[in-house]
Amino acid sequence: MKEMVMKFVMLLVVSTLVSTAAFGQLVKNYLDLQLIQAKKFIVLDFDGDYDMDVVAAANDITGGPIFVAWYKQEANGSFTKYTVSTTDNGARSVAAANLTGDSRKEIVVGSVVNPANPVRYYQANTNPPADSWTGNDIDASSDSAYAVFAVDLNEDGNIDVLSTSFGVGSNGRVFWNRNNGGGSFTRIAIDEGLAGPSDVLAADLDNDGDLDIITNEYLSDIISYYVNDGSENFTRGVLTSTFNGPNGMDVGDFDGDGRLDIVGVSYLDDKVSWWRNTTSGALSFGTENIARAGFGRGRSVQVVDFNGDGIPDLVGAAELADQIVTLTNDGAGNFTNTIVSDTIDFAYYADAADMDGDGDYDILGSSFNLNQLIWWATTQTEDNTIAAGDAAPQSYYSGNVVIDFSASDQSENVSVFYNAGAVPDRASFDTGIDHLATRGFYTVTTPKTNYTASIDFAYGSANVTEWASITDENDLVILVFSKTNDRWEIAGTSQNINTGANVITVNGISSEFDRYSRWTIGSISTDNPLPVQLAGFGARSLPTGVSLSWNTASELNNLGFELYRASDQQTDFQLVASYTRDHELIGHGNSSQENSYRFLDSRVESGRQYEYKLVSVDMDGTRWENARTSVFFDGSQEILTFQLHQNYPNPFNGVTQIPFTLERTDARGKLEIFDVLGRKIRSFYFHGLDAGLHTIAWDAMDENGTAVGSGQYMYVLTVGEQRLSNRLIYVK
Repeated sequence: MKEMVMKFVMLLVVSTLVSTAAFGQLVKNYLDLQLIQAKKFIVLDFDGDYDMDVVAAANDITGGPIFVAWYKQEANGSFTKYTVSTTDNGARSVAAANLTGDSRKEIVVGSVVNPANPVRYYQANTNPPADSWTGNDIDASSDSAYAVFAVDLNEDGNIDVLSTSFGVGSNGRVFWNRNNGGGSFTRIAIDEGLAGPSDVLAADLDNDGDLDIITNEYLSDIISYYVNDGSENFTRGVLTSTFNGPNGMDVGDFDGDGRLDIVGVSYLDDKVSWWRNTTSGALSFGTENIARAGFGRGRSVQVVDFNGDGIPDLVGAAELADQIVTLTNDGAGNFTNTIVSDTIDFAYYADAADMDGDGDYDILGSSFNLNQLIWWATTQTEDNTIAAGDAAPQSYYSGNVVIDFSASDQSENVSVFYNAGAVPDRASFDTGIDHLATRGFYTVTTPKTNYTASIDFAYGSANVTEWASITDENDLVILVFSKTNDRWEIAGTSQNINTGANVITVNGISSEFDRYSRWTIGSISTDNPLPVQLAGFGARSLPTGVSLSWNTASELNNLGFELYRASDQQTDFQLVASYTRDHELIGHGNSSQENSYRFLDSRVESGRQYEYKLVSVDMDGTRWENARTSVFFDGSQEILTFQLHQNYPNPFNGVTQIPFTLERTDARGKLEIFDVLGRKIRSFYFHGLDAGLHTIAWDAMDENGTAVGSGQYMYVLTVGEQRLSNRLIYVK
């Protein structure tokens, strides 16, 4: 069944001032004052213009004028309202994703009063903003679709839709609506006989690389999860059966252990609680931890890092208390409550996002009884009013950022916000850039329009996470995200590096300080390390299989490693080992000391050439390829001799690799660097390595982290009574 819906346009510009202790002065803005019985909403960049839009559902069962609306944010920060659906009577939940494989997102709607079309998606007939939308059925037979969730569950490149059928009594169901491509769906029951499932989502709970499912049963006080075996066969586990009237749910790593925990809100027990993921082998969870008690008729809870410290926080809505609140996480799963508003009559849903483009997160909420959709602009940025003309430089974040306007035509506020979380869109960058930081970025904005400025960024400060993890400073660059080219680019017309002060100056800025202007640090070479600094990676053929071993000189936010293997007959790399199931591959998190790892791949065939790829996984799930090595497996013991090989490159600038061969397993030894006068410059110690080829990287630094001068150096390998030496040349 299909239908067309025409748009209704209204500019919404209404605001008032309120305040809280946590956020200072809040500016309350009304997105809509006439969204009858407003319910759930989502916040996303729906039309791809790099600002945040809102899609909302209304539950007017009497047949009101609008059931689903899209609020498009314009370039000036105002919003235009578009009607998406007037027929989804009782619309309760929404999602958005590219379901059809074209260049546009579609809107998914779950309805509780529309028995003919409980789960549908709407496709714009033109590129947004659209004059009309076409409705398409996903599931036309479920009873009361309380929740929808868009996700590629089977990782086939097509976005699927999870949905719940609340049902009557104990005939509720959870469905996986599998996308067959082009927006055609097949409904598959994940579970049946449930007592009122009101929410559903998917996440990788057991860190095995596939997505598991979480749902609840409002009528029987149950939250449950379904473990995916990798082939979309699901095994049920019960998180709790005593959570009175579970409503909204979400997931986040609240205690920083690299595992996703589950959070839920209890409607009848008036609380927000979370369960620690304690998985070590089979998926398991600890006991209930109460994050907020006295949360009168809690309706929703969402996980979001609203203060930008890299730690997941919570935002929630309580119906009876009329409250929208934030719960700030201290990093160990302890939460501090802040009331954003306690006058939201029948507060139904809450979330947080950067609505005004200044970098900090703002709070959004819906009021069922007041028919309102509201957002509060927070003031978490650091601000300075900078005069017109050639103004004095202004400092932010204790001097980590300094902005100097040499010319501008107006006196205006200039704001800066630092976010310690994951850098967005970090896989998209211009040619000439080798890599960029995984975490830590600034947002710099001003209403100034005609200006010339420079900006200084400090890269050695302790509060700028991996910005201080530097090898070759001369290859560092400051990057700005181009919303025109959809990528990170080298900022300004030129950049200067003061290595003594650890500061990079970006010159020639004339238009980059607009809304959603994001800045981070990168490198134009491989010299500046990724989160895991590998000291060696080798493979050896043994009678029992291929033995792989590696050392790390340092680790940053490292969850662990994955090993991939290809062969002369199977050229595609396949995962053969992972930290999620092989204990010896679990990382050390943050470590400045050398660590050793080993793994025996016994699933190999004699007479084959194998290539292995080592991948590290950091705390936010980003994967990094660290090294490759190859070995011929013949099932016999390889005859090895103790050798020290020539470093490469040589001469070098930046980092050089020093290879050596060990003749016995579990060797303990050291590699030392000396200058021409015989003074020891640097020492590397190792133990637990397999026999075979290994490498150690030297970054031309001494033991104190000070760069050495150009010249000739000697490197000496010592294992027991054995000692070998060679020479290298460093050119600065």
